[in-house]
Amino acid sequence: MKVVHQLIIAGIALMACALPAQAEAFESSPIAVEAQQPEIKIYVKGQTVRIVGAAKKSLQVFNLTGTQVASHTIEADDQSITLDLPKGIYALKVGNVARKITL
Repeated sequence: MKVVHQLIIAGIALMACALPAQAEAFESSPIAVEAQQPEIKIYVKGQTVRIVGAAKKSLQVFNLTGTQVASHTIEADDQSITLDLPKGIYALKVGNVARKITL
């Protein structure tokens, strides 16, 4: 029983010593799985929506019931779009970024 106990403690100690070395080796390895996307920023002032960092993407506008009420293609990296919509709360989606806005 004492030998088994000592073997278990030795095994735990061995694993504890090996883990930091494995983690260090993993962290220093280059990762080529996914390139980081530039951050998309959305600003709202009145009826105007300014979108930065989303060239060649689509802006989708949804009302509170989830119905798409507008769609625009973003041509430039910094573009302003005037939304001709009634006052209210809307959801904007550009690429994988979604924001709630109030007009």
